[in-house]
Amino acid sequence: MTGRRERNRTRTHDALREAALGRFARQGFDATTVEQVADDADVSVRTFFRYFPCKEAVLFGDEHRDAMLDVLRSRPADEPLVQSLRVMGEMGWHGGAATGEARRELRAELMRTHPSIAGYAREQVAVAELEVARIAADRLGVDPAVDLRPTVFAQLWGSLARFSLERGAVGPDPASVFDEWAAALGDLVGEVVPASR
Repeated sequence: MTGRRERNRTRTHDALREAALGRFARQGFDATTVEQVADDADVSVRTFFRYFPCKEAVLFGDEHRDAMLDVLRSRPADEPLVQSLRVMGEMGWHGGAATGEARRELRAELMRTHPSIAGYAREQVAVAELEVARIAADRLGVDPAVDLRPTVFAQLWGSLARFSLERGAVGPDPASVFDEWAAALGDLVGEVVPASR
């Protein structure tokens, strides 16, 4: 039953997202109502809010953010954090492509024109930054209340996440864009190297 229930949840989630994105593309974000999206997905408005707290949330994915955090957690303990950041950025870009170029392009366009969507994106990045700081503190072997490097690193990650969200498409070779980003960061602040254990 658990497997079937989870599959049904995934189907409903995907149907709601697809319905919302279709409406956003056809009639615009502001003109789309939650009632219309729920009706298109053949569910109740109450069901919509079980899956998404607001219309803006349809454009983002917790599963994608969690996958990026898992990448950071799994990187080698002795790898410089800036290198881990570049790897996360590239993985995030490819993972975003896997969820659909149309969604990514639409989200980037709507973020430029709708303050509520840009604000929602900032909130989601800020929430994730707290976990990134915890992971970085563990990697560096420091107390983030005393050593500010994990917080600074988390804010750098947040900068890369916002860059990716706002950029939309970066062309056929995203790795080169993230290499450029990491190189610019390295030129500004130098390499962030984990503490020896």
